Amino acid sequence: MAHLAFGLLAEGFWSALALRALAEVGWAGAYMTGLHASECLVGLTEREREVLSRMAVGDSNKLIARRFDLSPHTVKRHVANILDKLGVDTRGQAAAR
Repeated sequence: MAHLAFGLLAEGFWSALALRALAEVGWAGAYMTGLHASECLVGLTEREREVLSRMAVGDSNKLIARRFDLSPHTVKRHVANILDKLGVDTRGQAAAR
């Protein structure tokens, strides 16, 4: 599934299905740099990687909080930590990592 998703994205098809497939296998945004997800996400906690995968498919903080049974404030802190650790300013930039 990941190879199909990478192929679709490489051809310019930014479909929700392709992004969701990448997120499900833990490779959200990795194709941008050609790195495996573990290389892109060094320094993130397991929970931060989970939150990032949901950000990559467009989930709001509220939806992420529901999915992982967290408070919205906790998700907000995770998102802030992710942005800081990845050295980016926006959720979109983080998802592209």
